[in-house]
Order: sequence, then structure tokens, then C-alpha cells
Amino acid sequence: MKSIRFTKHAIEQCVERCATETEVRIAIERGQHEQVKKGREMCRFNFNYAQS
Repeated sequence: MKSIRFTKHAIEQCVERCATETEVRIAIERGQHEQVKKGREMCRFNFNYAQS
């Protein structure tokens, strides 16, 4: 697998979505991959969070 590099935009999106870079890396490594427009790939992964 290629190394994962975060652009400024990606880091801004993490902050906006309250996601950590670690969570994004996990989603990329373990998530379901789908082809999307212009030859790009989307990764989807659902995290289980404890509810109180």
C-alpha cells in the first residue's frame, strides 16, 4: 500500500468532521473501497463508539 499523506484540505476536513488522522488511516487500511468519479477511490468504515 502507498504511504498516506494528508493535504492541508484533508486535515481541515478531519477537524470539521471531528475525526483524527489515526481514524482516517484505519478507514483507509480496513474499510470497504469503492470506485468513484474520475478514477478515484472512496473508503468507508464504520467505527463503534460507546454510548452513554
